[in-house]
Amino acid sequence: EALTPALVWGVLPAAAAYHRLLVTPTPALAAIGREAGATLIDEPEGASDLNAAYAHALTKVPKEAARALLPGDLGFLKSDDIEAALALLQRHDIVLASTNHGGTGAIFLAPGVSIAPAFGPGSFARHRAAAEAGGFDLAMLDRAGFTRDVDAPEDVLALAAERPQTHAGALAARITAAPQG
Repeated sequence: EALTPALVWGVLPAAAAYHRLLVTPTPALAAIGREAGATLIDEPEGASDLNAAYAHALTKVPKEAARALLPGDLGFLKSDDIEAALALLQRHDIVLASTNHGGTGAIFLAPGVSIAPAFGPGSFARHRAAAEAGGFDLAMLDRAGFTRDVDAPEDVLALAAERPQTHAGALAARITAAPQG
């Protein structure tokens, strides 16, 4: 429960140069979003999962704008990862980043381009198939900030070792150093 807010504290500042929208049903995450300067989007009543929340968020951004879907568990994300994706987006319709676990670390959509969010286990293959089925010019991006999400205990250990200066890394260090039992 404590790791998710700490991770969000890392993702929002990494995207600080851009207009950020945060969709969440959680008051604690909404407070973080407000403090970080993000625009909040209330999750719609009856939203069943993350994909419904993302789909709702996409309706709040004009299709004439470039859009990005960034999960909140990107503990290794840096602003230069986002800049690299946006540079690719200048030449492609969609930029996808896979996680090390086969999920999707990010989706970047050029103005006027849309695919349905399909996050969850194995989502990268679903997002890639949707982009290809739509005939979109697709680029894949392999950067640690997107590929290294925090889904497993070994991810928390890596976060503690490699990013102790971040909210999530400091919390991960405390969690992993705590005596078990």
